[in-house]
Amino acid sequence: MSHDQDDDMLDFSDDDGHDKAFNHGTSADQVQAHFEHLMSDIESLWDREVVSKQREDPIRYEIRRRVQEFKYIENVTLGQDTLLHLLALKPGTTIWLRHLTGNVIHHRPKLVGALNKQGHSSLYVAIRQRNPAYLDGLKTVAKQFQQKPELRERIRASLEEECLKKGDTFLHEAMSCQVLTTDYKMLLIEIAPSKAFHLLGSQGFTPLHHAVSYDNCSIGQDQVVELLLDKSPDSAVGLPASNGLSAYQWHQKSRNNNGTPSLHTAGQQMANTRVGTVSQSHRDTGAIKLAKDFSSGISKDAADRVRQVLKLWYLRHRTPIQVLDHLNGDDNDNRAFWFDYGSSPANNYMPTSRAFRKAFSDIVFEPTLKYVAFPDVSVDLNAETDKTLREDKTIIGRKDMIFFFNWLREQQVERIFKVCVEDLNNPHTDEAIEQALAGFQIEQLDWQKIDLCPKCILRVGDKIETLHLQWSGSNIALRGWSEPAGLAQLPNLRNIIIQRRKETDSPTRERENEEEFRDRFEEAWKMRGANHVERPMPSIKWVPHYTSYTTEAIGEGSATSQDIRSNNAWIKCLQNFKAQLPRSVTVAPHLGGKDLAGPIRLGLIDDGVDVAHPDLNSYKFTGASFYPYNDNERVWPYWNSTSGHGTVMARMIHLIAPNVRLHICRLETQYTASDQRVQVVPESAVQAINAAIDRKVHILCISWTIPRPKETQLQQAFIDAITRAIKNNILVFCSGSDQGQRADETYPLNCASGVFRIGAAKDSGEICDYVADQEKLDFAFPGHEVLIKNPAAFDEIKRFSSHTGSSVATALASGFAALIMECVRIGCAHELRKRGDRQLPGNDWQKIHTRDVMAGAFRIIRAMENTTGKYVAVEKVFTNATKALEGEDDYGKCVKISQFVQQLLQTSLE
Repeated sequence: MSHDQDDDMLDFSDDDGHDKAFNHGTSADQVQAHFEHLMSDIESLWDREVVSKQREDPIRYEIRRRVQEFKYIENVTLGQDTLLHLLALKPGTTIWLRHLTGNVIHHRPKLVGALNKQGHSSLYVAIRQRNPAYLDGLKTVAKQFQQKPELRERIRASLEEECLKKGDTFLHEAMSCQVLTTDYKMLLIEIAPSKAFHLLGSQGFTPLHHAVSYDNCSIGQDQVVELLLDKSPDSAVGLPASNGLSAYQWHQKSRNNNGTPSLHTAGQQMANTRVGTVSQSHRDTGAIKLAKDFSSGISKDAADRVRQVLKLWYLRHRTPIQVLDHLNGDDNDNRAFWFDYGSSPANNYMPTSRAFRKAFSDIVFEPTLKYVAFPDVSVDLNAETDKTLREDKTIIGRKDMIFFFNWLREQQVERIFKVCVEDLNNPHTDEAIEQALAGFQIEQLDWQKIDLCPKCILRVGDKIETLHLQWSGSNIALRGWSEPAGLAQLPNLRNIIIQRRKETDSPTRERENEEEFRDRFEEAWKMRGANHVERPMPSIKWVPHYTSYTTEAIGEGSATSQDIRSNNAWIKCLQNFKAQLPRSVTVAPHLGGKDLAGPIRLGLIDDGVDVAHPDLNSYKFTGASFYPYNDNERVWPYWNSTSGHGTVMARMIHLIAPNVRLHICRLETQYTASDQRVQVVPESAVQAINAAIDRKVHILCISWTIPRPKETQLQQAFIDAITRAIKNNILVFCSGSDQGQRADETYPLNCASGVFRIGAAKDSGEICDYVADQEKLDFAFPGHEVLIKNPAAFDEIKRFSSHTGSSVATALASGFAALIMECVRIGCAHELRKRGDRQLPGNDWQKIHTRDVMAGAFRIIRAMENTTGKYVAVEKVFTNATKALEGEDDYGKCVKISQFVQQLLQTSLE
């Protein structure tokens, strides 16, 4: 008789399924003797009847009978061990052990989760001991779960007790066990109580973290992870480990650390314990091969599949902002998990394809994107690379979306969960839509062209699960969609959402049309060919009247380079100095070049930046947005600005700061009820500050203020974020309030003492009258009338609730700090190359990242200018420095800058 037949014939039908209580008053030391006597008797019986006489069936039933009649089954030993604990500790793979364990589990399922003195269930002990007989017995019982679902529930309920204590549960142990086969891991996931998925074990990891660890990625592990994600409560999947890493981030880190001790190091000696072998044919037949040498070992292909499973889960089930939090690593790449163009350009502005490509040249796209969204935007195909498309006569009408989706193909994008395109006015032809989307795997299509042709949809959408349609009210469109050759031919369709653009008939007629559409579509769905997999009828939702998802107009930074005073002496002086700096100063990696590689990373916490602005399109940017909309399904991109404020701040920084890379963190904003100014939403600011810290910026520019939050928890979150930045040696520049002569209690200025408090000054150095609490300021920088004659630009930035003066001053202070930092970098790099060793000269590169040293440099410059007060004048010092650099080659300039740095830092660079 085969092992499979043996399991199929196993019959517990006469068991009443109820737990029975036995209380014989037997002492605990006697209990263990009874347990061992039972096991010894059954082993002897098996050897005598099965091994010698080949009579297995009667013995199987005899084992069941003895278990049912065993009156000590619920008693425990001195160590609080149950019979199942002793079976879990018993080595060997003999079939009688499997039969005995299976019968005990079936007869008393609550014993599976009963805890011993160490607080461990017998299931935990069996996994820890790598006991195949116990787990094979559990598998035998599991075959009855479909007919007896209450049996599974009773086992699951018993395991909840283990989830109430600290430390590892059976699920932690199972997910970190390399020699446990895929089918057994999946069984253990099936019986796990919901609490087990949430728990952080002894090493600070959830079961999911253990499962995705690189050293557990053998063939089939992706199936285990998929089931874990499917069975885990949604809240459990999002839990970070005690080290703050999501499951995906831990997987990536464990890849990088491959070769170091793994998560399951504790107890590994137990894992290597010899399980035991038997020679007889009736021993070990069908037993799980726990110790099958983990023959596949760590598989890179399996690890890649695990990573993909994780990534796709987060992209499907998390909001864009949550995706960033869970998937971004601690490296400084600029990976994008979606692309949202933002709103349509203002004033009918048409970007060129060349400028668009340049503006987004630094974005690294994932092959799978959460969503792609384009407004109604046209593009001037002026780039040479777009000549073929520009001159293509086969496409009539607009080609804009062909260009944008071609660009995504160039970025190696292959799969897009959701495509959103506004195409209501002068829409693209069906051929253009088909060409734009050809080759992409799209699961949700929201191409907003009225009465979109079903033939066009079928040509681009064999993967479509959710389809958004724009309906003119014409019954002809409904009939086309509901034809047997229409939408019913989409093999994966699950949801249809139809938005009515306008009312064309009476409500009664519209309802009739809708009901007829549903009936025709249902009939067409039933008539699908044999090649289609049987699926439920898709849901159909009608949206009565069209509502645009656009919630605000996005400023396009209409200000130009002419908005900034060309005769501002302070700015002009630093621009002249910046122009004289050597263009490229690098250090070989073996000489410590990594520390001095540059560029200076500056986090701009603001309302976004129009990166295509003429003053900015030659610079590179990274960024993230914390401004959700459309029910958190989308985010306003960081490359647009709500009011133009962030765009002006970026321009100010780039005016004077060389070799700086802005990391733009876009804030959620809202309009104030009183004067319709743009005001920062505090929660998004905390998120943005922490995100910039994670990207290891050197400087933070926060050129806005908000009232002190009323909620104590939010106040503390602000304080924690700013304090964290300071502890990480990030220079934090905060704007003072421009609300007049009053106490300044605004945030984030007052979050921590280690920030730079910046106020606006006039050209004379006098602090502007409108700056509040001037005594609290650390330094004053130009901010008065730096913006001039273009009224549109000035009005645009004034819409931001922080006034223009101290905002501008803070941006210039941040840029000035970046300029000083770049000088120190050049000086240190020069000295390092000259000396040819790894020791950073005087440690000045590290020192300049501290507040005290940078503030000291500001004061030294102020003293060298022979000025008093808080204003940082620069004209004398930097005019002389500029003259010293003129006419020098790069080496000579490095020498001069090194000398200049010595003056600023008052240290000797030997």
